[in-house]
Amino acid sequence: MFSIGEFSKTCQVSVKTLHYYDKIGLLKPVKVDALTGYRYYSQPQMEEMLLIQRPMRRW
Repeated sequence: MFSIGEFSKTCQVSVKTLHYYDKIGLLKPVKVDALTGYRYYSQPQMEEMLLIQRPMRRW
């Protein structure tokens, strides 16, 4: 599991963007610490992030 900071750096996306994606339901963390509210992400979610970041093709 990756902390939100580690995930952010690895995927080259801001923490603020990850918070927004969580808020709109696009990419929810696999775990949220009940005490601190800190978000954690998994390895498979990196692949999801690559798809999200991928530019859309225009036909």
